[in-house]
Amino acid sequence: MGGMNSVGLLIIILFVVVGIPIALSLRPSPNEIANTFKFRTIVYIILALLPIPLLWLITLPLFLYLAYRTYIYGKPSDHPSLRPPPSTLKIAEEIETLHRLFTNGVLSEREFQVQKTRLLGAMAKSKS
Repeated sequence: MGGMNSVGLLIIILFVVVGIPIALSLRPSPNEIANTFKFRTIVYIILALLPIPLLWLITLPLFLYLAYRTYIYGKPSDHPSLRPPPSTLKIAEEIETLHRLFTNGVLSEREFQVQKTRLLGAMAKSKS
């Protein structure tokens, strides 16, 4: 039994010694999408969950933080389901601005109605 524990510990140490430099050397791609799992994210989660009793107080929070950072890293997606919905408050402010422009004579009533309908449609889509 003692030999099996030594082999398991040796495998874990080898994985950490080899895995940490590999994980840290992985560079992000310019095409990465935010809020998605990447290979680096999975490697950091695996490293965080390795049973290293003496180092777990350090490795668990460190690698989970690095996994979180790689998960959120990237550019916003073009896919509508991954795009954040427009803020209702922001839409209301835009409608107020359009109304001021309309009352000051900068926009015609038709232009005001078209823009207001567009904004209200965007708000309805974000709620559904």
